Amino acid sequence: MVKVEFDFTEELFLELCARYRQSGKRRVAATFFRLLGGSTCLYFAVQTWRSSEWWFLAFFMGALIFFLCFTQIMSSIARHNHRRSPYSGEHVEMEFTENGLDIKSPTTDVQCRWSGITSAIEFADGLMLFRGPLFHWVPIRVITSEGGTRELRELVKANVSDYSVAKPLEA
Repeated sequence: MVKVEFDFTEELFLELCARYRQSGKRRVAATFFRLLGGSTCLYFAVQTWRSSEWWFLAFFMGALIFFLCFTQIMSSIARHNHRRSPYSGEHVEMEFTENGLDIKSPTTDVQCRWSGITSAIEFADGLMLFRGPLFHWVPIRVITSEGGTRELRELVKANVSDYSVAKPLEA
């Protein structure tokens, strides 16, 4: 049995959002569309600058700034959503056993068998467990059991058929 305890803080929520964006093909698609959208806006901005259509230029420059600042904008929205969430600041306890995953907090009591976990992704600093469209982020730093990191990885690998290791991000 592996026990995990943490407070659902804003920092943890932003970390969870970042890891979710890094999982799977969404990361490649998001980068592609940001580059395509940014370069298209830049092209049209240069073209409208040449034709002296200043209001059109302002529109495309605004769109370009949006594409360049997309990550910061999404982080601001995530912070706002976390502050409004009823789960903000809650103390969460997770127990991983041979039967599955138990999650307890003041507003939640969830029991999930391993068959309910559809996939898992291992990152250098934690595990992301998916239950269909729902997911749970388990940072390695909050594991309270002795030798729990190794035991948790082995437990998840043994019980989740779709287990993968995320590629580390290039700095």
